[in-house]
Amino acid sequence: EVMNYLAKIIGIASICSLGAAFYLNQRPDLEDLTVVPAKIQYAPAKQEQREAILSRAESLLGKPSMPQDPEGFSCIDVYVRSAKGLEERMKEDYRSLPEPEKRYTLISLRLPLWVANAKAWIDNRSKNTPTDPYFSRRIQNVLRFQQASGLFFRSRQAVPQPGMAVYWVKKENKFPTHAGVVATVREGKVDEVIHASTACGKIVKCDASVLWNKGYSVYGFGDVPD
Repeated sequence: EVMNYLAKIIGIASICSLGAAFYLNQRPDLEDLTVVPAKIQYAPAKQEQREAILSRAESLLGKPSMPQDPEGFSCIDVYVRSAKGLEERMKEDYRSLPEPEKRYTLISLRLPLWVANAKAWIDNRSKNTPTDPYFSRRIQNVLRFQQASGLFFRSRQAVPQPGMAVYWVKKENKFPTHAGVVATVREGKVDEVIHASTACGKIVKCDASVLWNKGYSVYGFGDVPD
């Protein structure tokens, strides 16, 4: 009987371990919560909105790239602070959802996957809310809001427009870990980008080739609501 009891315990523990391993190694799908189909707009008013975002982003050139400093900028800050009203719309969206943590999952895209999932499971509800000063300073939150609103486009879906957010990904990450603002476009591709450069320690405008040469590729683009 003792052996049977131990066998049952071992069996249950094995099943629990497999379940935990499955959960902790699940890759979050950053595009699984579409509310409306993505459709890029080219209306004059939309183009003017993007031009205003680009103008504000250019006014930030030279600002310090220090995400832990209240006066500094993280990469997504450049877009969020240039897109007036975006932060407020994201917070409204969060408060309107019955289960907001399903959309705004707290995943650190730079951590090993199992660590990121464990952290999300443990403290997502208490930390990734509009009261958190980093709520709108997380790439995945902005991307999820845009995607759910039909305003996020994978690189193959649309020709980028100046003033749109551009998300960059490295092959080993699978998810975007860097973002900026499209400054210029050439032959349907991002030509120049405004972003918070950790290497330079400030916000810069540079050729997209600078990021490509560092191993980044374009993950997609994002707009803001009218």
